[in-house]
Amino acid sequence: MVIKEAKRAIEFPIEEAPFSVHKLRKSGLNGASIVATFPKVVIWHIARGKGLTLEQFIDQYRAVCYYGGGDSILFRFEKAEANNRTEE
Repeated sequence: MVIKEAKRAIEFPIEEAPFSVHKLRKSGLNGASIVATFPKVVIWHIARGKGLTLEQFIDQYRAVCYYGGGDSILFRFEKAEANNRTEE
């Protein structure tokens, strides 16, 4: 897996953010991937904020994971055509 470094710093007041806890699941051949799902209502709110239905958002956007080192990752949703990232 290739990890591309972000060109800008992202600051996010994590202590103030709402959160939910999710189990991790193995997926794929011999558990090659680990999956944690996003609650549907969370994605629905993001889609609605962009003026899209849930189905339109799922078709048009991709979840992009930024690795922050240590125990931190950040997911952002970016338009599929706007990024040149490869899905894994």
